[in-house]
Amino acid sequence: MLVVLGFLVLGGSIVLTIGLFHRGSSSEKQNVVVPRPSEARSDSIPPAPPPAPTLNPQPIPEPTALSATGQNVGPSLLYDESLSFADNLQRLREFCGSHANDPQLQQLLSQFAKVLFARAKGQLPAVTYALEHLDGPVIYRNIVLDCLIAADGSVSEKADLVWGIATDGGEPIETRRLATSLTSQLVDGKSRTDKLMSLLKDPDRDIVMLALQSASFQMDDRSSNLIKSTLLTSTDINVRIAAVDAIGKSTIADNQTQLLSIISEQQTSRANMFSDASLLKRRAIAYLGLKDSQTYDLVEHIALDSTEDPSVRAAAITKLSPKEFPGSANDLLGLLQAANSQDAVLLAATEDSLLTTPTPSILRAIQTKAEGLSDPQLRNFMIQRLKQVTNGGTQ
Repeated sequence: MLVVLGFLVLGGSIVLTIGLFHRGSSSEKQNVVVPRPSEARSDSIPPAPPPAPTLNPQPIPEPTALSATGQNVGPSLLYDESLSFADNLQRLREFCGSHANDPQLQQLLSQFAKVLFARAKGQLPAVTYALEHLDGPVIYRNIVLDCLIAADGSVSEKADLVWGIATDGGEPIETRRLATSLTSQLVDGKSRTDKLMSLLKDPDRDIVMLALQSASFQMDDRSSNLIKSTLLTSTDINVRIAAVDAIGKSTIADNQTQLLSIISEQQTSRANMFSDASLLKRRAIAYLGLKDSQTYDLVEHIALDSTEDPSVRAAAITKLSPKEFPGSANDLLGLLQAANSQDAVLLAATEDSLLTTPTPSILRAIQTKAEGLSDPQLRNFMIQRLKQVTNGGTQ
């Protein structure tokens, strides 16, 4: 019997094993002498080891992203630390272009974007260059815009970039919306009234509303007049509310006069509660500064007017905080006593306003009122609110 040991070829990738061969044909068998155990020698050759397993190396799969349901959605893009930030931006642009129609593109970019934003901190020149030569799919453009916020650098330089993109009619609308929203985050004191006017006149409703968030920092007589004459009369209630916010937050000299005008123009009553007009009126009241007796008297009148929309009265009650105006406590206690379970909005606003100065007499008045209410939910709500304050909770 001839025994040949197996050997490895090509670094272990291919294993060749030579076993036992029997000489002769199938009809002529050789006689093989098998020694008995008693005849075995101590120096006999040990049996051959089993053949080594065949190696079949597999390629390492590309990283994959997971969908919201945990399913693989395809190969994801990973940030390459061996490349520069600018080169990774280029890879991002190319990847977004080749996967432009992939509904899972956002998931495929999630890991890359997380690292990209972290690396953007000291990369304002590279981000600026990318924005000044902006092209590629919307998602790429928007990611680069987000990198601008993450990058350290001059606020004015960043603001110039986003205002330019926001007013560029050649940019995709989604990118212009994002840029417009960023204008309110990059406030540098520089006047850009012409660009603001362009955005306030934009045919896209979302851009107009986003521009109104920046209007308070850029407002002058021209933009103020446009807001009053056009946007406050818009058929879209959300645009009208955003216009009130812009006026209320602005530092223009006559913003209080404009707010009082808005309040007087809104026809509201208890018979038509929670109307669009009440939304505007409540918003304007919230921005009023009660620095003169005439304005204070107006707000006090609204708070005590039983024919007024309860939601509008609640907004006025909130302004009459005893902490700001100690003399209002008696009026508020009177409201507390007169209200019943059907006046939940008024009771909640009155309690919150009174609890800004939680004196023993005010706490007893609220406790007594709450315990006498017929509505168990309202009763429990008022008692729990009271406990929050008396136990040191957040007001």
